[in-house]
Amino acid sequence: MKTINKVRRVIKLVEGFQRKHRLAIKADPIALAMNQLSELEAKTASQMSAVLQFEMSKRYGGYLTMSQAFSGALKVGLNLVEIYVDYKDDLISGDLRFARKAHNEFVIDPSTTKLSLEDCGYIIERKFLSPGACKQLLPDRANEIDKLRPKGFNDGKFIYAPRVSGIDGKDLLRYDTFYRWDTKQRKVVVDRQTGDHFVWRGTRRQLAEWMQSIDPKTNLPMSELMTVISRPIPTMRQIVLVEEELMYDGPDILGIDDYPFVPVWAYFDPEHDKHEEKLQGLIRAMRDPQVIVNQRYSKLEDILDKLAYGGLKLTEDALVNPEQAYQVGHGLPLWIRAGKDPSSVQDRQMPQIPQGLFAVLELADKMLLDSGMVTDELLGDPSSPQTEVAGVLSKLRQAAGLTVLQDIFDNYRESKRMLGYKLIAAIQKHYQPSKIAQIINEEPTPSFFDKTFPRMNVNITEGVLSDSQREMYHFQLLQYKAQGAPIPWSEIIDTAPLEGKNRLKEVVAREEQANAEMAKAQLEAQQVVQYLTMAEAQARISSAKLNDQKVETEIAQALLDRVKAIGEMEKIKAEISGLDAKRIAEILKALSTFHSATKPDQRRRGITKR
Repeated sequence: MKTINKVRRVIKLVEGFQRKHRLAIKADPIALAMNQLSELEAKTASQMSAVLQFEMSKRYGGYLTMSQAFSGALKVGLNLVEIYVDYKDDLISGDLRFARKAHNEFVIDPSTTKLSLEDCGYIIERKFLSPGACKQLLPDRANEIDKLRPKGFNDGKFIYAPRVSGIDGKDLLRYDTFYRWDTKQRKVVVDRQTGDHFVWRGTRRQLAEWMQSIDPKTNLPMSELMTVISRPIPTMRQIVLVEEELMYDGPDILGIDDYPFVPVWAYFDPEHDKHEEKLQGLIRAMRDPQVIVNQRYSKLEDILDKLAYGGLKLTEDALVNPEQAYQVGHGLPLWIRAGKDPSSVQDRQMPQIPQGLFAVLELADKMLLDSGMVTDELLGDPSSPQTEVAGVLSKLRQAAGLTVLQDIFDNYRESKRMLGYKLIAAIQKHYQPSKIAQIINEEPTPSFFDKTFPRMNVNITEGVLSDSQREMYHFQLLQYKAQGAPIPWSEIIDTAPLEGKNRLKEVVAREEQANAEMAKAQLEAQQVVQYLTMAEAQARISSAKLNDQKVETEIAQALLDRVKAIGEMEKIKAEISGLDAKRIAEILKALSTFHSATKPDQRRRGITKR
């Protein structure tokens, strides 16, 4: 039966979407409000983000390894990403490296129910390494490793593990590692007043000496301020076997007191009993439709072969030239013995292709896509070829189609968060302050190596992926600039991953200077216009004040004239009161005569009596 692989494009679609929209890992302070965030906490979180970006983006970085593990999880349901230390280039601190563990390279506790492996009792892994690689991982057991001889791969364990055959694989040693959770009694120092506590990592003698020391703040012995209790604390234990010989049994070599693995899950339903139902990849649901597709296409190929290879059916000596029988059709002729049926030469009737077979093939293809929860829009094919769909609408449909796969991407996001925390713990354990200073170009803060700082003050989040922390800073500046922040373009260009930045900075500087001069000229013109407007307003105010003063003067003059008139009237009244009646009559008669004489003149002038 032939295989027509239609599952691959579905897997590559989801995998390609993750690679195209890959996000960075960064450490953000938990205290979001600036009044709650100290400068030391912000600087420490920024330094941790810089180191994380360096480790994830370098030559043996973690972003590619995580994408490869995501691809493996889509196929089988689970892959692991291992963090280990390589001392090849740095003999003191070592360099952190990442390795993908395929499904056939490890055995995990089947009772695991949490994505974070908190309740995973054990993990066993196998590697096939050269003696030199084994001695690099276990330098203290180099002599014992030199005495070992390879015993082959067929020991009944890890039967599905990838094996190297031929000359290259004959000298490889079986390197088996067993991780499991264990408990250990530890001394815990508790503050009697605040309840703060920490695990004592030193010896008993050192603890006794510390309890007798004096607290510099209170001048009291530590024994009066602190109390010591014993508690069972979970710890990670690691056992290493090389060719079934015990080489190491103790705490985990990475030193983070946890599994050095980060799981990358696809579909994980721990409520199922059967392992094939509990853990599934994206392929599992598409397996049966793929089998149907393979069967139907094999049937179609078989029918087409029969049609292509049809020929003649004839008896011996039926043709004058028997060679002509091979020149008809694509198949071989079917000869009949002489004397059996010499009168006929017939075409062999071959079966026709059933029309329902094409419908079955189309249905099987649709079932395969539906089982993988992939729509036509995600594959770039519109649901109706005759319908023209706008680009925005197509993007909305693609986004809606991806919502059915959101649980897979959520699991992957949680795996990246776990990787960030474990990577910070490994950096604090192995890297020296001088190496951190070389990575971030500044001295690390005192809180950088505080093991409680990532757990209490840092939240591992996702950000824009770039090749360096400087590039991430560049994208953040662009976002703030788009929001209207007063950030100069020179600062943005300095952080941009561009060639010829100096020439671009000169062009931008000249443009900014020209814009500044133009803005200054416009400001001066606006100031002149504003000054003239204010001067005109002041002139109007002064004119209005003069008019008000003139009105007040006229009012005062009118009052004065009225006072004078009243005085004249009083004077006249006094004079009249001194005249006799005959004299008064003469004056009134003269006034009447004067009034009659002036009336015609008033009419001619249009003056009316009021």
